[in-house]
Amino acid sequence: MLLQLYSFAFSIRKIMNQQPPQNQSSYYGRDANSNTTINQLLNDPNVVFNPYAQYGVQMGWRQKMKLRREIRLQMRSKSWFQDKYQFVLVQRNILAIITLACALVSLATVWTVHGLTPLKSVEPFIIQIEERSGITQIVQPGDHRNISSKEAMDNYFLWFYVRGRETYHPSDTARRLEISRVMSSPDIFEEYRLENSPNNPESAVAMLGSAGTRVVSNPLINYIPDAKNPNNKIAHVQFVVTETFKKIQTRYPKTAIITYDYFDLKLSRSERLINPLGFQVLSYRTDKETVSK
Repeated sequence: MLLQLYSFAFSIRKIMNQQPPQNQSSYYGRDANSNTTINQLLNDPNVVFNPYAQYGVQMGWRQKMKLRREIRLQMRSKSWFQDKYQFVLVQRNILAIITLACALVSLATVWTVHGLTPLKSVEPFIIQIEERSGITQIVQPGDHRNISSKEAMDNYFLWFYVRGRETYHPSDTARRLEISRVMSSPDIFEEYRLENSPNNPESAVAMLGSAGTRVVSNPLINYIPDAKNPNNKIAHVQFVVTETFKKIQTRYPKTAIITYDYFDLKLSRSERLINPLGFQVLSYRTDKETVSK
């Protein structure tokens, strides 16, 4: 009897250590998302749930219930892990696409900056601010290559005209009148003559008389293109006016908009000394802002 029990126990141990046949499949190799029910799994001869089935040992109802619970838990567990795995895969693919896109954008940015580098240049400049009037201007180095001969000639005649027209000194009235006459069109000269008439209370003669003077300084000349007529020459001249009356000085900025051109004028020899190239002002308008001290 003891020998039979020992033989049966040895057989049971051998069966427990035995691997499933290669032509059979266990539950763990099945798809948890398939429509196979638990009863079908239990009755499927290819599924090895009962290692003692080949020896005629049948499972009881308790073992089957326990096995059903285990199968149900395994199916749920496998389905949950598969869902999480798929979710992680999708996230990985999205992050890979975003990383690749960022890398391409970075390469495109580097290539663009590298292409624009030769176009970059640094040009230092100095800005000068007039203390009392607040007029700003860029101080340019005195290099004749930075300005054309035509622009230099225009600058000279424009400032010569503005200085002769805006300056006032009791002993220099005739000379200033002659400069304005020779370098202005007839209409502009007539306007100048009326503005500086002693009968005009706003003229320099009426305001300053013989006890005052007016000088101009710090010119800044810019040119304004005319979109309607590119042949028109228009200049924007900024300068500072200093008026002295009975030892009291008044400084204020002033702006002149001048339309000008060059003509073949019939001038005398003395007039040619003032205006050798036939410079003529066609329109003249000024604006000022008074800053008193």
